[in-house]
Amino acid sequence: MTTVINESIELLRSRLSELDGEREQVLVALQALEQTTGNGASAPSRKPGRPRAAATAATSRTGRRTNPRSTASRRSTTNRGAGAGRRGPTRGRRDGSTQADRLLKLVGDNPGITVAQAATKFGMASPNALYAVASRLAREGKVTKQGTGYHLA
Repeated sequence: MTTVINESIELLRSRLSELDGEREQVLVALQALEQTTGNGASAPSRKPGRPRAAATAATSRTGRRTNPRSTASRRSTTNRGAGAGRRGPTRGRRDGSTQADRLLKLVGDNPGITVAQAATKFGMASPNALYAVASRLAREGKVTKQGTGYHLA
């Protein structure tokens, strides 16, 4: 028992000596940085990656861009339909079904199935995406939720 304690003491002492060396290195680096700012070099007044004052001429007093071709003005006001955003219309799977179609069929075959069980049957690693699909189907009135399970409406 005492050999285990002695070995532990030796390990802790060696680690302390390693930390003392690292502490010295950090102190040297800190002193070097403090000397740099103390020799007349001022600390930067802006954060890295921020544009210089001359580059912000396109912004108004509020800091927002005044460019008339901004993202908001380029957006179309027409309704492009569900799933027709940046990625284009929803395509579904190769067999022509979407997750919603597959979930509807599964709920019809297995009334009361939970989203987690359905995700397992679909071979999905996580049911998170399927929760949104089930919620949308419930909003559309295609399924009803009873407890944690779903049934066809």
